[in-house]
Order: sequence, then C-alpha cells, then structure tokens
Amino acid sequence: MARKARQARLPGLEEANVPEIEALADEVAELTANRMRLLRDEITKRDQLMEAMKAHKLKVYNYDGKQVVLVQGATKVKVKATEAEDCGSEEGEGGEE
Repeated sequence: MARKARQARLPGLEEANVPEIEALADEVAELTANRMRLLRDEITKRDQLMEAMKAHKLKVYNYDGKQVVLVQGATKVKVKATEAEDCGSEEGEGGEE
C-alpha cells in the first residue's frame, strides 16, 4: 500500500525518524488487517453452519470431541471442545424439537 505524502512540519517540530517503531507499527497494522479478514471469514462460516444445522433440524451435534450447539432464541451457533469422555457419546445428536 502506498503511503500518503505528509504535510511538512514546522521548523524545530519535526518528528524523529525511528525505523524500529515504524516497522513494528506496520507489522501491527498488517496483523490487525489479517485478523479482521479472519473474523469476516469466521462470521460467514458460522452463518453457513447455522443454516446447515437448521436444514438438518439439529439443535446439538457432537463429533471428534467437538459439540455444535444451535442457540435457541438467538441467531447464533456455538462450537466448543468437549471432554474426552464425551467424545463417544451419542446423547444430544439428532433432531430434537
């Protein structure tokens, strides 16, 4: 990305050029932009997951030590890790109404 040209500072008030600060600030800005892109992707995937849960008439789905829960009364879905002993459990799977 090209930077905008800065307006000249008044004599005696020029900022010190500190390359270390500029490099770190650029890295932080880049990481923030990447995080925002990931957040948009996560929101899209959560919406798709919620629609898939509704299409299959599921409120809870367990697999590979994870549990997907369609939150009632809200338009959101939660994905969380379950304990190892819950991995083989069939409880909660299916289309409860």
